[in-house]
Amino acid sequence: ATYITVPSGAATKIEDTGELTYPLQTSFLAYLASNADNATGAGTLFTLGTGTTFTEVFDRNSDFNTNGTFTAPVTGLYLLGFVVEVSDISALMTTGNGQITTTARSYQGGHTNPFSSVAMSGALDLGFSVLVDMTVTNTATFGITISGGAGDTADVIGSASPYSTFVWGYLVA
Repeated sequence: ATYITVPSGAATKIEDTGELTYPLQTSFLAYLASNADNATGAGTLFTLGTGTTFTEVFDRNSDFNTNGTFTAPVTGLYLLGFVVEVSDISALMTTGNGQITTTARSYQGGHTNPFSSVAMSGALDLGFSVLVDMTVTNTATFGITISGGAGDTADVIGSASPYSTFVWGYLVA
């Protein structure tokens, strides 16, 4: 293998077979290991990582905080995404969506009728991803809103195996 190095280590690795990797490229994957009970249901935006912190699977360059905040180490384009599992959804909870919020703007996705999803499977799995532009030190958080309920009684499910609720991101360009 051939390495192109910088003071902090191997910036690029080229295998003899032609594979090219970037060992220092910013990327992360983290999951909730335990539940966040009564997180949303009456229209409250629940930010993943608050109350129940994330467990990191990997976090190249330590840009992700276990409270659910990613901080861009350089200006660039980042692919960010998440999947969240929600239970204890009542018949009144008819609107649900995910949200990724960066310093510059917010993105919504994964719109669904939570009760219809739960009626079929017993739980709601909601997620989406988006390519975002971020400037150095900008932050991003991940959240979910379930609306229509009389109170915040929907639970975000955490599990270490298999992962039920998890977030990811990486620097694309």
